[in-house]
Amino acid sequence: MFSAIRKSAGLAGALVLLTASGQAMAQHEDVEITVEGGNLVIENGIAVPGGGHLFEAEFGELGNPFGTDEPGFEVDDGLFNPGEILAYQALGALQYWDGVAWTSAVPDGEHIIAEAQLGVETIWDTSGVFDPFGIIDEADSEGGVHTHLEFGIANSGTGDPAAGAYIIELAFLGLAADQVTEIYGPSDSLFIAFNMGLSEDDFEFAVDAFAAPVPVPGAILLLLSGLTSLVGLRRRRNV
Repeated sequence: MFSAIRKSAGLAGALVLLTASGQAMAQHEDVEITVEGGNLVIENGIAVPGGGHLFEAEFGELGNPFGTDEPGFEVDDGLFNPGEILAYQALGALQYWDGVAWTSAVPDGEHIIAEAQLGVETIWDTSGVFDPFGIIDEADSEGGVHTHLEFGIANSGTGDPAAGAYIIELAFLGLAADQVTEIYGPSDSLFIAFNMGLSEDDFEFAVDAFAAPVPVPGAILLLLSGLTSLVGLRRRRNV
């Protein structure tokens, strides 16, 4: 009987991990931004404990092993006025998955670069951010935005950046055409997880560890509690 319990618990843990991984793999998509109550709101992505939304990207999708233009950023037509600007503010510091945990240490000075409009380059490294404000695009004549920025990874050495998963954080801003006046409240945090040379399984494991670090043990304990109750009920019936 206890052997069956162990097998069931293991199966439950595997199913939870598969469910979380399936959710994470679905996040290779554009970031959808809307306006609610005068504030910018991220509509999709993986919910992050403590607030924010997580999306995924993979270096190498541009033919450049150290670049990507994912995810894109989209505001539906009519939500902005023509000429209004979708911008971002970089937050936090670069995080790196070392195969066991997310950490603020990187092997060789790795950093993530975003190429915004007007030649601005925002950099995230483990100490923080450099040039944190960037313009994504202005709304077209129908009040919509759909733009892809280019992201890249580099290091301080002569070799390739270290393989692993990297996460940056930012928030969206809504500005008037003067590029200064804030006309919409900022969004919650957007987290982008970049895959640099990991297998899909290893990358999804890292993403799950960031986005859902607690539910797996809890699910197993809940299952064990339920199975233990069933064992007790069966014993009482056999008495």
